Amino acid sequence: MKNLRTSLSLALIARRNFTCVTDHYEHCVHEIITRLTQFDASLSWTEVDILKGSQDLISKMCREEKSGDDSQALKLHNIVIWNHLESYSMDLATKNDLLRTFDQLEMHNAIDSRKEDHKKPVIIQNQEVIVPDIFIIIPVMKLGNTIPKINPQIKERFWFCQSVFFKRIDKRAESSEWDWDLEECRNRLADVYFDPEVREYVSSLMVFTRSHRLTSLAPLTSRPTYKGTLSIVELAKALVVWNNRLNFDRLYVTPDYVKVAYRKVCYWLVDWETNPTFISKSNQTEHDRRMQISILTGDWYGSEWQSVKSYLKENESHKDFKTTTGFQNKIVEDVLDSVLPPL
Repeated sequence: MKNLRTSLSLALIARRNFTCVTDHYEHCVHEIITRLTQFDASLSWTEVDILKGSQDLISKMCREEKSGDDSQALKLHNIVIWNHLESYSMDLATKNDLLRTFDQLEMHNAIDSRKEDHKKPVIIQNQEVIVPDIFIIIPVMKLGNTIPKINPQIKERFWFCQSVFFKRIDKRAESSEWDWDLEECRNRLADVYFDPEVREYVSSLMVFTRSHRLTSLAPLTSRPTYKGTLSIVELAKALVVWNNRLNFDRLYVTPDYVKVAYRKVCYWLVDWETNPTFISKSNQTEHDRRMQISILTGDWYGSEWQSVKSYLKENESHKDFKTTTGFQNKIVEDVLDSVLPPL
């Protein structure tokens, strides 16, 4: 799942947004647009600097297009690249405004809405806009020294994070051919069989994630909600369709697909280090950190401070260019080691 083209294909199939993290913003945007225009040269795209505000965000994501009666109508670009999401600090009003916009877009993308004419305008941010059949928002974030600290409710609106690092370019040749039918793949998503035991495996992974000892340090940003569970299920099914896109003869989810989907989604959603108190570079005194840990006796079982301190140090994230976010995630790896898949 390190392949940008695969991530774009999955996003097209499932109609989901995702994020990219990169060491070179301009090159990453170029790679995204190049691959999508290989799929369909008629696709339009635009860049939006999220730091300039979200009040008129929809208008920045639109272009004017002639409607049937020769009047001008606003139509969303097929691909919208967001810049500076990792630097965007949002207050309550800004966050609610963004969430409301996502709700309106996702409502249009509901199953019943997909049957409607895509040339018919819908109301988003009090504006009439046309939502095209292919529409993806892709925030491109620059790799920093830590995992981006983004509001967890905003994070959930993006499926996963895809790393695109140009210092570690894969030398293997990549085909520029898109030898598959997007509409057929979308229709086949509903045909993918998800065995109840495999669904139970997904639930067990999420229970172990939410109950991991480290998640008590930052519950809001390290305990995925039910939306995260749905994202794993949807990604696993999309992976099945993508891997069988030429014949559709093995449309069932195995535990291996679940592992890939879980790692992809939860590396993005799970981050206990949003609480700066407990990381080694904290400005808090050791006494304050020790007192707060002692309050969490229900999760830490009265452990000695030196043991806790060592445990926290061992589980801090470090850069890892082989991962999907550019950083290690010990919680996710611990959970995968702890929960046995069904036979």
